[in-house]
Amino acid sequence: MDIYHTEPSRHKPGFLLDPFKPCVRFYGNSFPEDAVSFFLPVIQWLKTFYEQCDIHLKKGNSLDVEFRLSYMNTSSQRAFLEIFSILKQIQQKGLTVAIRWYYEKGDSRMLECGQELSSIAGVEMQFYEEEE
Repeated sequence: MDIYHTEPSRHKPGFLLDPFKPCVRFYGNSFPEDAVSFFLPVIQWLKTFYEQCDIHLKKGNSLDVEFRLSYMNTSSQRAFLEIFSILKQIQQKGLTVAIRWYYEKGDSRMLECGQELSSIAGVEMQFYEEEE
C-alpha cells in the first residue's frame, strides 16, 4: 500500500491516507460535483487496508482517523457513511480505530453532522471544538 494524498480545493476536501503511520485525515470543504467518484479511491484504499489488518495487528498498530471539515453536502455524508462502515469492519477485525471529529468553535451544524454520522454508522467518535 502507498501513501495517498490530495490537497483540498474550494469544493473538494484534502485527504491523507498513510498505511505506515497508519492514519486517515480529511480536511477542508466537501461538496464535490460527483462525491461517489471523488471518494472511490479512499474507499478502495480502506478496503485494501482492511484486507491487510492482520499485518497491522501483528505490529501492534492502531488506525488514527481525523476529520477537520468546514462543510459537507448530503452526497459527501453518504460517502462518509460508507467510509465509516469500512472503519467499523476494521474495528471488528480487532484493530483499534480512533476517530476524532474537529469542528470550529460555535459551529453546531458540523458538530451535529458528526454526531449524526457517528450514530447512524454505529461508530464511536471523539469530538473536539477548535478555535477558528
